[in-house]
Amino acid sequence: MALPPSKLTLAQGLANDALDLLRADSEKLHQMTAVANAICLDLTHGKGDNIHQLAELISFMSRDQAEYTDHQITRFQADLDLLEVAQ
Repeated sequence: MALPPSKLTLAQGLANDALDLLRADSEKLHQMTAVANAICLDLTHGKGDNIHQLAELISFMSRDQAEYTDHQITRFQADLDLLEVAQ
């Protein structure tokens, strides 16, 4: 059974938003990998002068993205609930 146009539009929007979230999460993970690599390089080749600042940065980045992702998950669940109720 096909979805009516309004439900289909909501489902398509939800799918597009989910893809955007996955892209944002992927980008943030790549950035965090770069920071982690900088920490390793500083430990291996440097004096370790930057480790504290880099660790704070990666902590902020991960916390910020986790909060954003959690918020989006809640929003996605609410939209899915609307689709299920409307069936």
